[in-house]
Amino acid sequence: MTADELDRWRGVITDDELALLRAAGGHERIPISGRLALLVVDVTYDFTGDKGDDHVASVAKFRSSCGPYAWRAIPAIARLLAAARAAKLPTIYTRGARDARASASHPWSRAGKARTLRSRTPESLQRGSEFPSEIAPAPGDIVVEKTKASAFFGTPLDALLVDLGIDHVIIAGCTTSGCVRATVLDASYRNYGVTVVEEAVFDRTQTSHLVNLFDIDRKYGNVTPLAETLTAIESQP
Repeated sequence: MTADELDRWRGVITDDELALLRAAGGHERIPISGRLALLVVDVTYDFTGDKGDDHVASVAKFRSSCGPYAWRAIPAIARLLAAARAAKLPTIYTRGARDARASASHPWSRAGKARTLRSRTPESLQRGSEFPSEIAPAPGDIVVEKTKASAFFGTPLDALLVDLGIDHVIIAGCTTSGCVRATVLDASYRNYGVTVVEEAVFDRTQTSHLVNLFDIDRKYGNVTPLAETLTAIESQP
């Protein structure tokens, strides 16, 4: 991370801290290269709420909702999905397991078939686990259900990525301080290259969001603007 790259975090950390980090030197940035996959983490109504609701109204319906922060990120996620599908990249979604018994037998499924593998839930719970139409899985996309923050913990995600020959994961979704961060760390520990798309992740509060983006960019992967990420996807063979 160069001095110029550190300047983007001015206001997130203090000038004294920026000076200290400049003195310590940066880390080598990982190019977006090799075989790529797009991972969309937990962008369901439980975390987005309904479009148009303010944050307080959204939380009244869905306690975990990130409200307007989510809907500000959803157009960027939609652009990533369109680019990934055009480039024929594997596109993988995660969400919390809707039925513990079903997920134990079928921890992932192809989009379009997932509902036949799950038990029905009450309407309110069912809607919370569904994906907004703006970014919903397409036929052939993969949905991984999980019970912990990391998309890797207790799921077949790592085996799936190995089977697909993936070198680098591009991550969008929520929350930056929770499931995104946990997934980034586990991907890094498994030696995948990691890119978090800056405009395509969100959290309940901007403080948690920005501080965790800073930490991820400093230690575990790259926090990269949407435009740069799209260029890398479109340049894939």
